[in-house]
Amino acid sequence: MPPAIGTARAIEKPHAVSEKEYIDISRACRILGVSWRPLREMAEAGCINLMEYRQGIRLKKVRYQSVVDYCDRLRAEFLIPDQRPPLSSTLFRHRDEDLLPFRLRDTISMEEALSALGYNSGTSVGKLIDLGCFWAYKLRARAPWRISAPSLSEYLDQVLKGIARPKVEPSSRF
Repeated sequence: MPPAIGTARAIEKPHAVSEKEYIDISRACRILGVSWRPLREMAEAGCINLMEYRQGIRLKKVRYQSVVDYCDRLRAEFLIPDQRPPLSSTLFRHRDEDLLPFRLRDTISMEEALSALGYNSGTSVGKLIDLGCFWAYKLRARAPWRISAPSLSEYLDQVLKGIARPKVEPSSRF
């Protein structure tokens, strides 16, 4: 029988893994919008932390803070401002959908961006992204761009009004 919570024995021998510190693979995949294979590649590259949850069983968990830190690194690397709502306490967490630089439901593909901009080359869109005209990021170096639909729409509105400017000065991107 496990020791009662708050007793000296319970404090001396805490659980090996805090349930709140780790999340299951499917939740990590939902947060990042990927399947198991890219998640495993990200873990192998050291981007996120996986651990074997129960020895002898091939059940793995993801360290939640490693997912949060990775999303924060993406935001910093691609110069996307933090749009998450503020937390009322440090004891709380952001909602899963708010962890990425922008929500997955606000994301469009390169093909959709090409169509909206009237381009037929991804290189041209990539140059606009590098100039900071609208927000976009890649989860990994070879991954496709994830483009913010509201940001692209705002950029297109500015182009139509003749006032389009990069969101970030080009020299600060490199």
